[in-house]
Amino acid sequence: MKTGHNNMSLSNHSSLPSRRIVWTGYAACAWALLFALEHAYWAFGGTWLLASGSAQELQRQFAENPASYILSWTVDVMVFAVLALFPLALIWGGKRISQSRMQIITLIYAYTSLFFFALTGVIRHDSMLIVFSLAVSALSVPIAFMRPRNQNIPSWLVTFATWTFGIGMILYGFSYFIAAFLNIHAGHFWTYITAGGLNWTIEGILFIMVAWLASCSGHDAQTRDGEPASIVVQRREERDNLGESKINDGKSSR
Repeated sequence: MKTGHNNMSLSNHSSLPSRRIVWTGYAACAWALLFALEHAYWAFGGTWLLASGSAQELQRQFAENPASYILSWTVDVMVFAVLALFPLALIWGGKRISQSRMQIITLIYAYTSLFFFALTGVIRHDSMLIVFSLAVSALSVPIAFMRPRNQNIPSWLVTFATWTFGIGMILYGFSYFIAAFLNIHAGHFWTYITAGGLNWTIEGILFIMVAWLASCSGHDAQTRDGEPASIVVQRREERDNLGESKINDGKSSR
């Protein structure tokens, strides 16, 4: 009875932070998908939350070079869709696809997006996009070898990237707030506040929260077999309960 009680209390205790991580991860994922839908909406001519004059500028870009316009916006939507996978990979608990595999899939999609990011830079003759894509790809190699011993490379890269994205989004959101308040009487004030500042800042906070909660609770910690630590604990509890039931059966048979 004592073992069963301890297992029950341990399970209840561990489920609390797990629920917090899961819902925070879902919120971060949903917000990033909202970003992707917003950009798809603007790419197809939507004007809501766009700064004044932006719609005309987008129409001009499409008329001048349709192929470049379509590629650029497709990459933007794809990047935000890929961003949504990072918090999801930290809280993933699927049975058919393990958390480790989900993290590998996320990294594959991320590097694919970087490739298309660089390709967009080549087509648009934008050296900054090319340098950014190559720099991120190159920096991931030494970062992978800086991982803690209790994490494999995919888990560490996803966690590190989620932290980095979160901090970057908050800083980018603050830049929109600063630009808005420096031009408080301009027509795009509320656009900068809502579509820029609030959007990016909230998303950044959600990313940092899920990365922090996952790091503190060890929810994303991986075993050497690539399984989440929570599954290993659950199996251990099941073995303990099975052993206790066998002991009880043996006593009753006597």
